[in-house]
Amino acid sequence: MPELHEQHLSGRRKVTGANLLSQVANAKVKDIAEAAFHFLSKLQDKPNHTIVGAISVMFLLMCDHFKVSPRDLLEYTEHLIKEAERRPHQRIHILAIRDFLGGEL
Repeated sequence: MPELHEQHLSGRRKVTGANLLSQVANAKVKDIAEAAFHFLSKLQDKPNHTIVGAISVMFLLMCDHFKVSPRDLLEYTEHLIKEAERRPHQRIHILAIRDFLGGEL
């Protein structure tokens, strides 16, 4: 069985496979929301179709790079969102992203 971790040239551990899915499932919603805001704020001056296309291309290329099924990753992410929406202290981060999308895009 191949190693789930490989050392990256930068010294950062390279994550692949099931370990990535586990990390996404257990990630802090606040951290994910902050990264989403950072990414979206950099792109908000682009047309919506360009933003959606860029996110889609990045998503598929990242799945390929990390050797994880796009469907599996979407399922884990959907679960993360549903769980966050059930908890008031996490729901605010998901609502903030939805509000940003509704107001800025």
